[in-house]
Amino acid sequence: MASLDTRATSRYEIFVVAQGFPVPLTPSRPRSPPADHARPVAQPFEDATWVAVTLSGVAGYVDTAGFIALFGLFTAHVTGDLVAVGAVIAERPTLAVIGRLAMIPTFMLSVAGAALFVRRQKRRRTPPLASLLALMTAALAMFCVTGVVLHPLANAPDVWAVGLIGGIGVVSMAIQNTLMRDVLRSCCPTTIMTGNLTQVTIDLVDLVFEPAQGDSGMRRVARAEAKARLFKFGLPLVGFMAGAGMGAVLTHGVGLASIAVPTVAVGALTAIVWRGADRSSEPQRLREPSKPALSASEHHEDGEAVARSSSRVRKSAIRLVAARAAIEPSASSVGEPEAVRMVSSSDVRSPMAASSRRHHEPAAGRGRPPHDRR
Repeated sequence: MASLDTRATSRYEIFVVAQGFPVPLTPSRPRSPPADHARPVAQPFEDATWVAVTLSGVAGYVDTAGFIALFGLFTAHVTGDLVAVGAVIAERPTLAVIGRLAMIPTFMLSVAGAALFVRRQKRRRTPPLASLLALMTAALAMFCVTGVVLHPLANAPDVWAVGLIGGIGVVSMAIQNTLMRDVLRSCCPTTIMTGNLTQVTIDLVDLVFEPAQGDSGMRRVARAEAKARLFKFGLPLVGFMAGAGMGAVLTHGVGLASIAVPTVAVGALTAIVWRGADRSSEPQRLREPSKPALSASEHHEDGEAVARSSSRVRKSAIRLVAARAAIEPSASSVGEPEAVRMVSSSDVRSPMAASSRRHHEPAAGRGRPPHDRR
């Protein structure tokens, strides 16, 4: 026997379920998303090559300026400080060695603080890129100011002024490293160029010496991928070298006052990203407007519309059962098809109540549809 039932899944959706397949008989209105649902908004700067090139130039500039003005202290490439400690520790422990060792926990604490800040921004559904760039701008500004103010005292590698100035520079580069790891994940590294140089060399080999295996189509795809990687990893490498050269020239001329150049560059980048983030996150911050309450007349019209829809559902369901009985004579020989219960307007407004009442009603209490309505 054909099993047929009418179900109201929401206020505006009515289905006839025949043989387990829902058949929509009335148009449904689109459901609004939950009020607390925030749509993810893609940030246009998180995979931009020019952002990686700019940050690479800043890292090269700051690292070179610190190396020249702070007696070989690395601010971006902390691995160099570890190597320098290993080289001088065999001679005799000095304040310079202690200062270089202090750069390691300074770097780690700065990365931890920046990482916690990123998590806090993400919990608040705020893009962290602009905020981290603002913190980096402030750290570079402090690096520049302390370098200029304490320049007369930073006259030897084992004085406290060198450690203080270098520590502030390490903080700024730690923020940039966290930025690349937690936010700009799709970009290549901007502070350590070893991996970038390795990838550029491998891509050049792939372009010059094409692999023998695979057909011509696969080789074309591999060549196109190698060109894309060469562009992605090569441009930041060039930016790092250009920034290092500029930093060397200006630092030899004006000392750590030259850090004003990368500070202005990162500040301009912060303003651009912040303005773009405000525009792109505006739909994300806006909530779905709540629907106004229906008036009495609108409630009445809504009830009449539901009643008309219920009547159409009943007639369509009876035709569906009759067609089923005509196709399957065995089903008609058993007797009349199972009665179709009329969906009332209260059932439509309360699907759970309709479902509960349908299960608890006795079978004998369900009326049969008039034969003249088939």
